[in-house]
Amino acid sequence: MPSVFISYRREEAADMSGRIADFLDRRFGAGTTFRDVNAILAGSNFVMALQRGLDESRVVLVLIGPRWIHMQEPNGVRRLDSPNDFVRYEIGAALRAGKLVVPVLLDGATLPTAAELPPDLAALAEQTPVVIRNDPYFADDMAKAITAFRSAVAWAPSSVGVLSLAVAGVLALAYFSVSAALASQLPHFGINDFLMFIVPNFALIFAIIRSARTRRWIWLSILLAAGLAALIGGLTSWPFTLYVINLPILLLLLVFALVGPRQPYRSPAKQRPTYRAVFTTFWVALLAFYFAVRVTYSPGGPPFAEIEGEIGLSVAWGVIVIGNALGLARAWQTRKWAWFVTLAILFIPSFPLFLFGLISFFINVNIAGALAAFITLLILAQITTMGIFSWWGPRALPVRRPSVPVPVAVQQ
Repeated sequence: MPSVFISYRREEAADMSGRIADFLDRRFGAGTTFRDVNAILAGSNFVMALQRGLDESRVVLVLIGPRWIHMQEPNGVRRLDSPNDFVRYEIGAALRAGKLVVPVLLDGATLPTAAELPPDLAALAEQTPVVIRNDPYFADDMAKAITAFRSAVAWAPSSVGVLSLAVAGVLALAYFSVSAALASQLPHFGINDFLMFIVPNFALIFAIIRSARTRRWIWLSILLAAGLAALIGGLTSWPFTLYVINLPILLLLLVFALVGPRQPYRSPAKQRPTYRAVFTTFWVALLAFYFAVRVTYSPGGPPFAEIEGEIGLSVAWGVIVIGNALGLARAWQTRKWAWFVTLAILFIPSFPLFLFGLISFFINVNIAGALAAFITLLILAQITTMGIFSWWGPRALPVRRPSVPVPVAVQQ
């Protein structure tokens, strides 16, 4: 799957675009780049192929030569002013999608100003450019340019969250298999069942949403079929469901997490969630709380159900306190006082109650009645607030860096 889309004018950058594509393919692996002459097959719909290449890419390199801004159609109209110009289409679509757009200045070219560009391309003038020169500077310039987008191109698991849940499920299944082989000589824990049967469903839903957002229809079809199989398995009591359905789903999630579609690149102003650390605490707290409720109130639970439920509730509460503290710090830094007051109202009773819960756990005192109901409602309110805050809350303030003048021209 290509990660870098190369936009260029054939009249002035055909050779250089090929060199850049070859360099990136050698550095990051074959198929890293999308370049029309190599990636679009004869007979294909050109516009649809371009759009698919843009959808799949996380970085768009815009190769700008000295004549790039002034090139004209045979009728004398400047190409960039033509609504049918493919370069204009590529750059405009990339900017609208919030992709990382990197202007690449060639042969002493300068970055166009916003006044020189069509209104829909004006944001290109605000992007930080890189300069690529011919030999003997080409390799050094490319090495420096790669630092601008390495993190968006280099291989990484497509989803660390799905990978973590899938690995946990496989380990739980392995423990169950060993326990069964030893005739149940190993203790039975509720967390084991939760990781084998419940957690993979959360990961599967996340993977389906990711596939739909990135338009990976093959992945989406496979994952929907896996979801249907999981639903059928959950409605039956087949003894072989664990190995015929759950194990293949866990292995599928492992493959998805390693080589599946990655999160589309979004500019900092469009990224969701707005605070990934709080978003992570939200999901951990939600899973821990759901586990605590499920293992505590399920009839005929495992022998350690009560202890596991208390541990799950303590984990959920501890993670909530951490997420709430992070949210308070972000709201204070960004001067979002409505968020700060809301989080403070939830945080003030949480910390002492969390300490009280820990003390009660160690001295074996049961919390019941109105206090237990209040704690449950407070946890639900905090989990909900953390989820909303992490998705729609204030973004981090931009880091102020000293301005560095961009060279107007680079001599060959």
